[in-house]
Amino acid sequence: MEEEYRKLNKALDVILIILNKDMNNEKRFVVSTVNDAFSKLPSFPFKKRRSQIYRPLSQNEIISIVLGFYKQLDPEYYQMAKNIIINKDNNISIVLYDEKTKELLPNDFDFPKYSKDGSKILTKYDELQIDSHQKPRIIQTNRGKIYIELEGNIQDAYVLAHELAHVMGIDPNSYKQRTETRPLFDEINPVFIEYLLNDYLEKKGLITEKEKYSYVFEQYKRDKKTADINDLRIQLAKRKEKNKDIKKADLKEILKKNQYIPDDSVLAMHIKRISNFSEPLMTRYILANLAGTYLYSIYLRDPEKAMKMQKDFTNAHKDDDFSKIFLSLQLKMDFESISKLAICKNQQLKIISKKLDLTNDKELIEK
Repeated sequence: MEEEYRKLNKALDVILIILNKDMNNEKRFVVSTVNDAFSKLPSFPFKKRRSQIYRPLSQNEIISIVLGFYKQLDPEYYQMAKNIIINKDNNISIVLYDEKTKELLPNDFDFPKYSKDGSKILTKYDELQIDSHQKPRIIQTNRGKIYIELEGNIQDAYVLAHELAHVMGIDPNSYKQRTETRPLFDEINPVFIEYLLNDYLEKKGLITEKEKYSYVFEQYKRDKKTADINDLRIQLAKRKEKNKDIKKADLKEILKKNQYIPDDSVLAMHIKRISNFSEPLMTRYILANLAGTYLYSIYLRDPEKAMKMQKDFTNAHKDDDFSKIFLSLQLKMDFESISKLAICKNQQLKIISKKLDLTNDKELIEK
């Protein structure tokens, strides 16, 4: 196991560099607090993901569904969506393609290769942002084009609505600029929009109630797993900073403190998980899960208020200011506000648990 612990400590060195050198105090606070709060939410892991079978949908049907959703949601957003999809806005465009229409991809595009440690090996294609570690489904270029590979079912509607939400109300030129806040807050609008689309699809009879709640639950499971590992990384990195290299006794103590049973198989599994990552401390989807749920809960009570908050957030997002962004959501950048988001998420999980009968599920396993 000596080699495994060497890799673990090397990974924790990267985490310390990110926390202490690559992040300012505000970003470090948000990353640490959000991961800690999310990791404390309940676990509902299953042995295997339940696959969904959807009826085939054409590209035109997907576009019609998404435009219909935006039309009933907000006139301004509907017009923006039309300009991007139908009128082919010059600044930002979304290109839908499938296996048979690869010619729609950029002429100079080549899928990037990844090294064993998960880091990208990019050459002349480094202007492309890839959302997948394997064959990407979504490709965003710095030329303002987003390429989406279609699966030919209702999942395409979620992806298209999500990508459109990224650019709603955002100046295309400023959107291309990376800031301290953007990598953290970029996914909040899209996740909020996905929740609203989820309700819309159920009302239109395109998905069942169970499918609606399953969709939210699968997102939660994904982000919970990431938050759990991130929180362990941060705890171990802080210990390493004080006591030098992490040894078996340190790892066992941290795992036990986090309610894991630290036998040899669990130790080996977590060493592998903590040591292998392609985007250290990826927090944007975790924060989006919390804040998106918060906005959605407000929308259910007061749609007008929620949409105003969402647009205030979009405007605040243009400035590289953490406090302004939290204030746009009527929150403060403090422990209390992050706890408020976590409480809201927990309330949603209670509803999902009842709807999907999670507590009585035969496939439910221990953490």
